[in-house]
Amino acid sequence: MIFLNANKNSQKVPITLIDSAENLVTGITAPTIQISKNVAAYATPSDGTWTELANGDYTVTLNETDTDTVGLLLMRVVKSGSSR
Repeated sequence: MIFLNANKNSQKVPITLIDSAENLVTGITAPTIQISKNVAAYATPSDGTWTELANGDYTVTLNETDTDTVGLLLMRVVKSGSSR
């Protein structure tokens, strides 16, 4: 669980991608990123900047529009061959 500030720019959410064999996935450049605010329907984030760090670790940057709803924020990142 990660706590985010409401209505704040440039919040980075860490993501680790693992394939079905539980190997770290690197080199992902354009996944589909979706968020659900307080368990509403999934939608594309307003910011959603995707950055690869190393060894299967990435960040997704969220802005004030992405975090303007108090409550649970779910995120999914989908790329063929990986999940998490």
